Amino acid sequence: MKSFFSSRISKVNALMTLCALGVTTFSSPTMAAPQEACVKTSTGEIVCGQLVSKPVNASGIQVVEATYGGNCRVTRGNVTNQIASACNGNNSCNYTVDYTVIGDPASGCAKDYSVQWKCGGNRKTYSAFATPEAGYQKIVQLVCP
Repeated sequence: MKSFFSSRISKVNALMTLCALGVTTFSSPTMAAPQEACVKTSTGEIVCGQLVSKPVNASGIQVVEATYGGNCRVTRGNVTNQIASACNGNNSCNYTVDYTVIGDPASGCAKDYSVQWKCGGNRKTYSAFATPEAGYQKIVQLVCP
C-alpha cells in the first residue's frame, strides 16, 4: 500500500514542478487529465486529448462557465474547458459552437449555448448566449471592454 501512495505522490509532485516551471501543455499515460479538451484552431484543425491551457492575461477574458444544452437539463459547465482553452487571456474572442467538436450531451434536443466570463481582476461577470441549434456553428462573442 505504501508504494502505491508513494508512486502517486511522486507523480503529483512532478506535475506540480512542471506547473511551477510554467509548463502548461503535457500528458501522462498513467494519470488521466481532469477533462479532455477539444478546440478548433483558427486554421480549422481540431486538437483533442491534450491538456490545452493558455495563461490568463490579467486584463483578458477569464471564462467562468460555459454550458451547451442548458435548456435540455444537462450539467452546467459541461463545455467550460473547451471555450476557456480557446478564449482565456484574449481581449476578445469569437467562438464557434460546433457539436462535432464539443459533442452532443442531449441527443434529440435542440440545445442552446451560454457562457459567462470575467475580465482581468474585474468582479463583473459578462455573458453571451446562442439560441437552440447553437451547435450548428453559431458564434458567441466574448469581449473585455
